[in-house]
Parts: sequence; C-alpha cells; structure tokens
Amino acid sequence: MKNFAKGSWSLDIRSGELFWDVITKKIHEVPLDFQPRLEESVSFYREDFREKVSQEVKTLFETGKGWDSVYCLITAKGNQVWVRSFGFAVEFENEKPVKIAGSFYDCSEELVDIFQQKNLSQFLNTTAGISHSDYDGKIKQVNPTFLKWLGYTEADLIGQSHRILNSGHHSKEFFTGLWQTILSGNAWHGDILNKAKDGSLLWLETHIQPILDLDGNIIEFLSIRFDVTEKKMKEEKDRQMYSLLTIGENAVSILHEVMNPLTIISAKLELLKREARRIDQTNLFDHHIMGMENNVKRISQIFQDMRGMLHGEGQFSQLSIKDMLEKVKGFSLMKLLKNKTQLSISGELGLQYFGNEGYVSQIILNLINNAIEANKNNDDKWIEISVIDMDESEILISVIDSGHGIPECSRSKIFEPLYTTKKKSGGTGLGLSLSKQLAQTMNGELIYNSNSEHTRFDLILKKYAGNIKYKSAS
Repeated sequence: MKNFAKGSWSLDIRSGELFWDVITKKIHEVPLDFQPRLEESVSFYREDFREKVSQEVKTLFETGKGWDSVYCLITAKGNQVWVRSFGFAVEFENEKPVKIAGSFYDCSEELVDIFQQKNLSQFLNTTAGISHSDYDGKIKQVNPTFLKWLGYTEADLIGQSHRILNSGHHSKEFFTGLWQTILSGNAWHGDILNKAKDGSLLWLETHIQPILDLDGNIIEFLSIRFDVTEKKMKEEKDRQMYSLLTIGENAVSILHEVMNPLTIISAKLELLKREARRIDQTNLFDHHIMGMENNVKRISQIFQDMRGMLHGEGQFSQLSIKDMLEKVKGFSLMKLLKNKTQLSISGELGLQYFGNEGYVSQIILNLINNAIEANKNNDDKWIEISVIDMDESEILISVIDSGHGIPECSRSKIFEPLYTTKKKSGGTGLGLSLSKQLAQTMNGELIYNSNSEHTRFDLILKKYAGNIKYKSAS
C-alpha cells in the first residue's frame, strides 16, 4: 500500500475546542491560521455524508465506539476530495469519553486503485472463466462465466479434478508438462480444448498461476481462461483452405498424368478383345474384359468430372434415376459382398433428372462407402436407398444405413474439408466435403438428417427447369 500524509485532529467536548493540524488544514484547503469549529467542520463534507459524520461523532461520545470511514468532502476552494477518517476516545470522565481524536488523510488515489481493481475484477468475471483449485488440482471455486461456457453447475464441479473437462484431444505428455511447470512454481500459458457437459468442444486460452503462502509453498492454483474457439476455427479454416488450394493445384497435373495411362489401358483392352475372339474363347474373356472396360470408363468419367469441377464447367444430361442407381450398386457390389452388407433400392425410380450423372453417382458412392466402413464391425449391416418425388422442383434421395447416427459433437464438422472420424482406416476428410460441393454445384444440397433412428443422409436434387449452369467449385 502507498504511504499517504496523515493529518490529525482532536475535539474536547468540555471546552468545545476542535483542533486541526497543518496536514488536515491543507487537505481542507484552508489558511494555516484557520480556527475550525465543530458545526463548520461538518459543513465541509458533501451533503450526503454530513448526517453520517454527525452520527459517528455522537456514537463515539455516547458509547466509546470509534470509526474507520471514508467520506467525501468539499474543500474551501470547492474541490472534491475523498478522505479516510479514524476516530477514537482519548480521555474519559465517569467512564464517558470527554475528548476524542483521530487521523485523517486524502485517500482519493487509494480509491482509484481500489476502483480499478474492482473494475478489473468485474471485467474478468464477465469475460474470463476463472477457477481456483487446491494443490492436487481439485476445484475449489468457479465463477459464473466458467459455468456458463461449460454448462456445469457449481455442485457438478466443486471437489472434482479438471479431468472432468478433458476432451481427449491432448496427449498425456501435454498435461505432464503443464503440471511440471506449475508445481515448480512457474506460471503456465497455453490453449486447451475442453469438453462441455453436453459434449460440445471449447478452445480456451488458459493461464495457470500458482498461489504461494508466506513461506513460498504452493497452496492453490488460479486459472484464468478466455474463449478462443472462434479464433481457432478461423485458423483451422485457413489451414484447410491452404490444403485445398494445394490439392487443387496438384489435381490438375494428376489428372493429366492419370488420363494418359488410362488411354493406353483402353487400347490394350481392345487388343485383348480381338485376341480373345481369335482364339475363340469370347464368352470366357468378354465378361472380364467388359468389367475392366466399365471400370476404366468410370475412372475416366470421375477424372473428367473433377476437371470440369476444378474449371467450373462440365456437361449436363437427362438421366434416369433407376439406371444411375443400378450402376452405383454394380460399382459397389464387390465391397458390399466382402463386408456382407445388404443394399436395397426403393421408391420412385422412374424419375428423370437433368444434371451430371457422374456427380450424383459419386455422391451416392461416397455415402455407400462411408456406411460400409462405419458398420463393418457390426452384426447388423444394411443400407437402404430411397427415392421420393418431393414436388414439382425437387427429388429426394435418402441413403440410410444400420448405424445409430453421428455423435452430436461431430455433426457440425462432418462437411468441413479434411475433417474425418476415420483416421485409423485411412479417411482423408474430403469425401463428404467434396460430395456437398458437388451437390451445390448442381443447385442441390446434401444434408445429414438427425431425425432418423439410423444414420441418414439426404441428397436433394433439383429437377430440370431451363438451363442449369455450373457453379465454380472454387
């Protein structure tokens, strides 16, 4: 605390004499030869404090109970000054105070510091999540902002370890390093991905400060956190955008490199067909050759569609929903059989749609492949594709599988580029993002339907009404 010049005063009730020393007179901004009187001294205080001053003086004379109070006075020059005053009895007659005295100083600067600290405390309480924990990391106290962010109550958290907030994102080594830092008496700063009570995730910029006793021993930890989730999401989107731009730049050269050998493979297949006919084993060879030709055509079509999407141009045609879905089923047949997964197709299959068959096929193939991967360890494995004529302008193709839905914490991210829940099985995080982009390029939409008992994606296609133009994938 800062040292402030303290004045002194005294009041003798027997003579009515009131004494102010030099410092007290300077605080009141009166001449040094000024002779104060009791009634006049009370009038120096701001009107809303006068009754309080009079009452405390009266109480001291009647009971001997002193005071330590802060008042606001108006000086002789009209300036407002905050003062801290102490009063106590110094002489008694018949056990009653007859003379009182005290000290007096300008506390304006002190109050500014107090108000600043109070404002800082209020600011932190509304913008930061604050918690106190004991030496073992058990939570002792939390502020309302912390509870609001993470959806817990005080009863949920008091006495619990901060492990209750662990999202699983950080390694054991991460937290080992954190604890080594704070147990050594040093502050720790970093970003931590926390899990709220409802399972949602929150990035918090975290500052942990050990609190020491007079002997230098750690008695608790103070943690102050700021929500940086939005900032982290922006950084992640920037990273994704950079990755996608890199992929796009590389894709052009990859397309060129792959198309050349596909042309050679097609030519070789044609020669193989001629040789098969020459040795008169047409039926034996044609079946396998036709399968290879279909796959070569499919690969070629995929790359042509990719090239069209990258350049913002492509071809539309009138297609049969039934024929397209049968082709998709044929392409998926080997994988379906290998994983013992049943695929059924139902609904209004006679519908015609004017669009890009390659795009629609690729979207549905991706949904089928995702369903197979997600359910390959389940006993009950099936996929249903249903087609509904919604109205005059839209067709709904739903792909439903035997899974029980996507966790709520992942639903908002599944269409983000490079986000995957299948890292162990080699997922790239591009499938759903690209599928959504393909749907939107055709003026349609791909959504996850959380209202279904099972995992369900809905592809909404627009019926042809006039010319449909490509939307650039960029």
